[in-house]
Amino acid sequence: MFPKKNPTAHSKGLPRDSAHTPHRHQYPAPVPFRWGVAETIDRFVTLTGCRLDNVLNSVITTPSLLFSSALALCLFLGCADSAMPKSPTPATPSTPQIQHTKALSSSPTQVRTFTPDSRESALVTRVIDGDTVEVSLNGKSQTVRYIGIDTPETKHPSKPIECFGPEASQFNEELVAGKQVLLEEDITDRDRYGRLLRYVWLEEVGLVNQILVENGYARVSTYPPDVKYEPLLIAAESLAQADGIGRWSACSEPSPSHVDRPVSGARQEGANCSPYYLTLCVPPFPPDLDCDAIEEAHFPVLKPDPHGLDADGDGIGCER
Repeated sequence: MFPKKNPTAHSKGLPRDSAHTPHRHQYPAPVPFRWGVAETIDRFVTLTGCRLDNVLNSVITTPSLLFSSALALCLFLGCADSAMPKSPTPATPSTPQIQHTKALSSSPTQVRTFTPDSRESALVTRVIDGDTVEVSLNGKSQTVRYIGIDTPETKHPSKPIECFGPEASQFNEELVAGKQVLLEEDITDRDRYGRLLRYVWLEEVGLVNQILVENGYARVSTYPPDVKYEPLLIAAESLAQADGIGRWSACSEPSPSHVDRPVSGARQEGANCSPYYLTLCVPPFPPDLDCDAIEEAHFPVLKPDPHGLDADGDGIGCER
């Protein structure tokens, strides 16, 4: 750090330890410093890493000892800030950002979501066919008929196995057998056979009634006043029929009417009425009709009773 001695003394041939060497307690006359101010500061910064902002305008002409003292004092005062450990600035806790999810719009023909109120939980213990199951509900065994749909018959006492009936039964079994379901009531609690009329929901899956229709295993068959999900079911059926899914490509059947309106009125000449129901104009089979679609009761029925309106086989239909 100290400047080199003036080489002129040696150039004159004076030995380093000769009598002409100044006494150690005597200081020579001020000698112009060899480095310029800028170079001195640059070298000092390089060696110490300390900025000498407070001496930028000073002229260094002091003897070596005084210069060393000045440098030491500057190092102590000027660099005290940089040498002292600084307390870490406490980190400001970040405010968690709340992610807002855009709510999905729902329509009755697109979404199968549901709210848990007004629904009863039940365990499916047996699948009877494509639209009927047995469940354990509140410790009791109950038969449940799916509302708003109809699958081809497989176990009707007076009807043959219909096209795509076994496939519908198999699909329904794979869908709900042994599973916990939620039962939703519409207006009518039970049908004339004592079966519970319900919409059946599978959590995280959706409405079973709709799933059967949109996969071509069932057609829409609604009877007022139980029409809560009629638009949903009709939309599902239209898509399945347009794409030829399931029964719509495997079976030859008339197009569905979506709503089976109640049958009423006496037979008339020339009308398209089934010959097995003498006092009532019941349309020919197919499609199938149940007593829920017929306003009259206790009317005579002839065998083979294609619609199965005479459940007990006594010749009287729809005994309510």
